[in-house]
Amino acid sequence: MKTYSRSLSILSLILALLILSLSPVSIQPVEAQARMSFQYADLQGVENAFQWLTTLQFGPDGRLYVAQRLGRIFALTIERNGVADYVVTQSESIHNIWQDIPNHSDDTGEIVEELDGLPPSRQITGIYATGTAENPVLYVSSSDPREGGGGIKGDLNLDTNSGVISRLTWTGTEWEHVQLVRGLPRSELNHSVNGMAIDENNNIMYLAIGSMGNMGAPSAFFADTPEYAYAGAILAIDLTAIGDNTYDMPTLDDPTRENLPDGSDVNDPFGGNEGLNQARIDPSSPVQLYATGFRNPYDVVLMENGRLYSIDNGPNLTWGGPPIIHEDGTCDNTLNEEGAERYFDNLHLVVEGMYAGHPNPTRANPEVIYGADNEAQSPVPYDLANPEECNYLLPGVDDNALATWTASTNGLVEYTASNFGGIMQGDLLTVSYSGTVSRISLNETGDALVDLTPMRDDDWGYMILFHDFGLIPLDVTAQGDDAIFPGTIWVVNFAAHTITVFEPGDYDCQNTDAGC
Repeated sequence: MKTYSRSLSILSLILALLILSLSPVSIQPVEAQARMSFQYADLQGVENAFQWLTTLQFGPDGRLYVAQRLGRIFALTIERNGVADYVVTQSESIHNIWQDIPNHSDDTGEIVEELDGLPPSRQITGIYATGTAENPVLYVSSSDPREGGGGIKGDLNLDTNSGVISRLTWTGTEWEHVQLVRGLPRSELNHSVNGMAIDENNNIMYLAIGSMGNMGAPSAFFADTPEYAYAGAILAIDLTAIGDNTYDMPTLDDPTRENLPDGSDVNDPFGGNEGLNQARIDPSSPVQLYATGFRNPYDVVLMENGRLYSIDNGPNLTWGGPPIIHEDGTCDNTLNEEGAERYFDNLHLVVEGMYAGHPNPTRANPEVIYGADNEAQSPVPYDLANPEECNYLLPGVDDNALATWTASTNGLVEYTASNFGGIMQGDLLTVSYSGTVSRISLNETGDALVDLTPMRDDDWGYMILFHDFGLIPLDVTAQGDDAIFPGTIWVVNFAAHTITVFEPGDYDCQNTDAGC
């Protein structure tokens, strides 16, 4: 059983009252290799404003870009003063996301000013930095910051079509903001548009996007919302096709809304309206399903060898059950609270067209749900239906997962630096709520783990690289040989409002003339 909730809800983290302040500490990884050790400490100079941090990545300008749950992005200039001694010397606060993107109601899509006690904001859960040192570019995923459901709050009328992908480009004088894609799904609870990776050779973005529920069936904990056509998936977005424009996801013709002359509904693409106005799959769209069957993949990483990986959050006990399978083998969006179980988080090699095990009745049987004579009002073309998506696949047993974790496991990054003789080069690192960073070594084909001294008999072969640090660590990034602070690993701690820096023990040997 997990010891931490997987929700980002501030209310669920009130118990995290003691914030740790770390001085440099030596960590010897569990793997017994004397030459492989790290020092770690919290980044100094982090301001009080840096609260509820969700994701981080270094940019080509050498600054660390850190996103906050309520929509701010901080660009941090950092200096190293000594062993594991890093300090923020300058900070820029980037406000474009929360200032430029209004929130909307779910039923009508109208702009909403009051956010149930929250300040004007957007929830940011994904960031990708690219561009040049002179003109860095940030891709950002954001959505409605409210959290309903939860068995208590119920339906807050938050916009279930609020997912937006933005591009911020530094022109030399300001951040130019283009909203590239609008109208992607966001659940009534906390699943949303999340992490992303970009194949820069082909200009394709891979976006992790959460489901609308717990195990596939609508449930009270997720405000009875059914699965949407684009929810619970890894998407492939053709950035070249979109260019410098804004692509609004085409939606169903909502019968409760007035039509505009072009046939769209008033306020499209916003306001999912419990699925009546959800985005519909268009085979000619620059936004396509790449892989399906994910519950809440927080991050996705494209490795240097071209392979794509993601870790998915498993379901929670009592939050809602799987779809009801009828005698004819079909399923639909009938509410189901029964059969909810607590299953592990799981790592997947993401392959185009795969199904990872979290059901989506809307994609499984749209003809059953919308009627044989009503394909025009289905968000999924009937010939694209995948009946397999009725079935819940047990993580680590039926779903081809490469490994599982008991604690909520989210951020994911490739370690590309050549420290320690290159022993970690090409490995994956992931971070868990339990205060651990796991090291994952893959075989040559990338479809199985190389055993790294298992911690227990039922371990999958990954190793706990670091443990007992931070408070609700959520995302991780690592620096390559040619980057600033090469070989270091950086973790953002959501509840502690801190950033922990792990410095390899051979840092000065690798990067100075000090020698070893």
